[in-house]
Amino acid sequence: MTTGDKTILIIEDFITERMLWKMLLENHGYIILEARDSIEALKILKKEKLDLVILDLSIPPAGRDGGFLLLRRKARIRLNKETPVIIVSGILPDQIIRERTSENPDVKMVLEKPVENEDLLANIQQFVD
Repeated sequence: MTTGDKTILIIEDFITERMLWKMLLENHGYIILEARDSIEALKILKKEKLDLVILDLSIPPAGRDGGFLLLRRKARIRLNKETPVIIVSGILPDQIIRERTSENPDVKMVLEKPVENEDLLANIQQFVD
């Protein structure tokens, strides 16, 4: 499969997960950008046009609410205002995440950690291919 021009931003503070997802997606032809916290993520969201964002909710510096705060800020960034988001989280039940993001149409999917590579890939392909 060649996806050549599809760019995905992975926002994940745990380097092991971030690197595993990066390798998986690069092996499937995606261009991957990485951020370990909301500060790095905002810089990328303001500079690079993205096709998808994979977002862990618990990211520094805000911790458990970091992902929710980032979603609100992303909504004000014209370049990526409508870029789809897949939330990947292990801290909150799916139902609570959906309730807290129900006003954000860009949140397309919520996946619970740990995520199998095949599931992550299938869900990504659903939104960018």
